[in-house]
Amino acid sequence: MKTLKRTISSAVLALFILLPTFFSPALSAQNGAPPIKALIVTGQNYHPWKVTSAALKQMLEDTGLFQVDIAVSPPAKASLKAFKPNFAAYQLVVLDYSGDDWPSSTQKAFTAYVKNGGGVVVYHSANNTFPEWPEYNEIIGLAGWGERTDKAGPYVYWKDGKEVRDAGPGVCGYHGPEHAFLVVNREPNHPITAGLPPNWMHGSDELYGLLRGPARNMTVLATAYFAPEQSGTGRNEPVLFTINYGAGRVFHTVLGHARPDGPQPALECVGFIVTFRRGAEWAATGKVTQKAPADFPTTSRDIPTLEDVRRWPEYRPPSLDAILQDLSSFQYSKNEDVLYRIREYILNNGRTAESRAACEDKLLAFLGSAANLDAKQAVCRQLRLIGNEKSIPILEQMLLKDETTDMARYALEKIPGAAADKALLESLNGLRGDSKLGIISSLGQRKTREAVKALAVLLADQEPAVASAAAVSLGRIGGQESAAALSGAYDKAQAPFKVDIASAMLICAGEFLSSRDYASADGIFGKVLNSQPLLVPLVLRQTALKGKIMAAEKDAASGLILETLTRGPQEMHEPAIGLVPMVFKESDITSILGLLPKLPAASQVQALAALMNYPKDVVRPGVLAAAKSASPDVRIAALRALARVGDPSTVPLLAERAALSKGGEQLAARASLWTLPGKDVDEAILFWLVGSPSDPVKNELIQASGERGIAPGKNLLMSLAGSGPLNNSLEAAKALRAVASADDIPALAGILLGMNDEQAQEEMENTIGALAQKISDPYSRANHVEALLAPAPNSKLQPLTDVSKRCLLYRTLGKIGDDSSLPLIRAALKDLDAQIQDSAIRALADWPNPTPREDVLEIAQESKDLTHQVLALRGYVRMISLEKFKSPEAAVRSLETALALASRPEEKKLVLGALPDFACPEALALAESLLNVDGVREEAQAAVEKIKEKI
Repeated sequence: MKTLKRTISSAVLALFILLPTFFSPALSAQNGAPPIKALIVTGQNYHPWKVTSAALKQMLEDTGLFQVDIAVSPPAKASLKAFKPNFAAYQLVVLDYSGDDWPSSTQKAFTAYVKNGGGVVVYHSANNTFPEWPEYNEIIGLAGWGERTDKAGPYVYWKDGKEVRDAGPGVCGYHGPEHAFLVVNREPNHPITAGLPPNWMHGSDELYGLLRGPARNMTVLATAYFAPEQSGTGRNEPVLFTINYGAGRVFHTVLGHARPDGPQPALECVGFIVTFRRGAEWAATGKVTQKAPADFPTTSRDIPTLEDVRRWPEYRPPSLDAILQDLSSFQYSKNEDVLYRIREYILNNGRTAESRAACEDKLLAFLGSAANLDAKQAVCRQLRLIGNEKSIPILEQMLLKDETTDMARYALEKIPGAAADKALLESLNGLRGDSKLGIISSLGQRKTREAVKALAVLLADQEPAVASAAAVSLGRIGGQESAAALSGAYDKAQAPFKVDIASAMLICAGEFLSSRDYASADGIFGKVLNSQPLLVPLVLRQTALKGKIMAAEKDAASGLILETLTRGPQEMHEPAIGLVPMVFKESDITSILGLLPKLPAASQVQALAALMNYPKDVVRPGVLAAAKSASPDVRIAALRALARVGDPSTVPLLAERAALSKGGEQLAARASLWTLPGKDVDEAILFWLVGSPSDPVKNELIQASGERGIAPGKNLLMSLAGSGPLNNSLEAAKALRAVASADDIPALAGILLGMNDEQAQEEMENTIGALAQKISDPYSRANHVEALLAPAPNSKLQPLTDVSKRCLLYRTLGKIGDDSSLPLIRAALKDLDAQIQDSAIRALADWPNPTPREDVLEIAQESKDLTHQVLALRGYVRMISLEKFKSPEAAVRSLETALALASRPEEKKLVLGALPDFACPEALALAESLLNVDGVREEAQAAVEKIKEKI
């Protein structure tokens, strides 16, 4: 057995030599207990085992609980006869191995070790190995790859709040590109996961999916959703689980993918390290004494982000002393990583008053050091988050120095209490320029009422910027004293300062509004509203009108809105209409309806949106009148409103507009027809579908029947599909996919056989194919169509001899994709009739799953007909792409076969389009081989770039 010193690279060893020894504070009291003896088994692994085993060793030993040895196997293909680790000498075995089979004696020793009570941690790709060793597969619970099949055991995943075991066929093991993902704690009471948050973000890692195995005596502790956007399974896949085997305990983590060099986001993730350590302790002892650290990566966001990941670089909790040491020489734009580190530390260790105080002491000491200004500014940013009165004396001194004023002010601005107010206010007279402007702004942000008198004086300052900043801060502070100062200054001010004061007055009025001092708010809003338009911008006058309406009593508010819409300039309509739903009750809305046709078009559009939430019967006449407006914008708005206020009587209008108009008006009418609620609306659609003389209008009503899923209209749609005008027939066939059921397939097949138009036939074939998918048994979906082609001996059905009709049915089988139909189609390939052969080839080429892949490949290789070659080849490439979890190398070999058969650029482009789905070195080489081929150069270059991005 090789030793660690002989196998780990000097670079990895240097990593550990440079790091100080760390013992978890939670565990330091256990020094008197004997260490848990652990063995990491490694050596053969297609992952960088020299990195992973060294990292795992450090993680365990840093707890102060473990004494770790490493057993390194001989290299791949070398003899393993002498590889016999003494498992029995250890309480824990960590498997970091995915290589050649162990000798029988070693396998038996390991099995006996676990069965007799030995602890095991299965780490990441250790579940890929030993597919033919039954006991190993029981010990690890679930496995991946190794050419395992459904015989290995069921898939296990989480769905609808419970564990699912699926014994169906399929590949074993898959992962997409590395990405960060959310881990969900499924067993909060298990010792390993107890005390951990319900959800936590894990750093960028390989997420394993489609794991399967015996899964006996297995408990899923945590899962992660393998999103389709990450080429995933769409399942909640198990990532942490335990297995009991005999007297032994097994902890299995699929997390922790390592890279050969560079950052290690998966290994450095706090979530991985903590669960690995706790899982190891549980496997060895049956209990967990380690507490969850303060910076465990909890998250409560609906959509977590990378910011929710917590990392311990080099596998240890960060030290604030070490961070501050690195920060002391910090310069912006050079070594900004330390900013992230200190921010993360403060955020994650500032959850209690005790921890915040400890951090604050060290930060304040740092401010008194010889560190540069950039570094001190970074520390002030953190004091802004956790600072208390203790910080004020030092920050107050920094306020008086030009070079530190801004950073100190930034920190003080968020420190609560009167002492911080006093420090800022007392510095006001001693500062000039930008420093003074900053203090003024901070006093406003803090709403420091003691500053009002000083700020009021500054309204007359000779420096425009100072006067303007003082006005804004007075507005933010609010209150009668601020309002009086601003109002007095407003009367005397000239442009552009008058605009600044008007803005500040509106802020102040908003404060009054929030505190329900409506009279004070009304006075300020009125003063700004009545200003001369040339002196005060429109947006401020609009804000003032809105505020005045909100501050007014009900009757006065509605009167102000009506007056504005009747006599006011159009530019003031927007804020008035925006408040209609808040001011006007249902019984009062008639006054707005009366004004509607008199308003400018833009105001009508806005008003129609506001009217949608009022009683339908009240507002519908006004909306219908607007639907006849000369303005296209008003008509569109009215048609949209009918989705909320329409009723059965509006169906003819909506159908006619959908049929005869274009663009936005057509889309609005169609959307309202599809979404207008009520069974009575369904009945009206069917009534007008029967009675309408217009085929375009009927088409819209047919589409609506399908979109709304109007089941009572099924027979009518069948009739139109079979005997209606062509356009109606096509739309009816499409609509039946939503309205009909699998029980209707015999009737629809009969309609199909009576059709003469190829377009209509294809739509009905597609409809039958779609409905067949609703049959739960995948091998019964084509029963009726098969029976028409080849009736059973005792069947009452007569054999169908019409060649053209048989062709329709063969093509329909291709749309259904029932694999039990393949023998029937293969027989048709040998039929003497060329039409039958053609239909069978087209059915195979359209097959919705990859089962007949070899059939279409043979056609592409052997057929003398160019059309059939092309159809089959395209079907072959499409079927390869359907197997998204296929080994990339195997898929590329298949695509290479397709490329060899492709004589036209069109098919070569299909191959190039599929290659990035199976990104690997072989895919890149195949794409690069086409870079200089005429007709596909651009597509080849695009494929090369996509593949490089993925690998």
